[in-house]
Amino acid sequence: MENHTTTYVRDLSKPNIEDYKKLIDEILNDGKSYNNAIIFHNAGQVGALVNAVKLNRLETWQNYYDLNLFSVALLNSTFLEKCKENIPNIYVINISSLCGHKPFANMALYGSGKAARDLYFSVLATEEPDINILKYCPGPVDTAMFNEVIDNAQNIDLKAQFQEMKSNATVLTTKQTIEKLFEILESGKYKSGDLVDYFDRV
Repeated sequence: MENHTTTYVRDLSKPNIEDYKKLIDEILNDGKSYNNAIIFHNAGQVGALVNAVKLNRLETWQNYYDLNLFSVALLNSTFLEKCKENIPNIYVINISSLCGHKPFANMALYGSGKAARDLYFSVLATEEPDINILKYCPGPVDTAMFNEVIDNAQNIDLKAQFQEMKSNATVLTTKQTIEKLFEILESGKYKSGDLVDYFDRV
């Protein structure tokens, strides 16, 4: 069977549930039947890398949570409402972070956003036992976000920690962590709602 990929672009920094409904309808109303529906929640940003006391503007928090939490919740709700009608197997994968479970200096925005998302998906797993939900911590990965911490973090210790991982080549590639994620999904050796870490740190 021929594989086909269609890309849809959305600005998730401006949550819009009506737009999400139209998007999911467009995808599902293609005359095909599906046995599986999978959504990966990976969009996000690290946010301002400053001490928590300096995060004193409401707009900063609102803008951050619009992208990193509110759009996730609205898109996910729309996805589930539409897919539960006709698709028997539904998978929800949230890309989590150790920062959502352990405090790191300068990571108040990023860590609190990840923690909130993880709890949201834990509640969802409790309420929706027929949906397969995985929260995955990918480990430190060599991405633009990782380099942003090195370049912009104000905390010297945090900056040094990330620089050391980069220098010692202990930071993961995207290929490494994605292979681990699919290994976990294919094995099915987790309970819906579980948090699974690349290094088993949480």
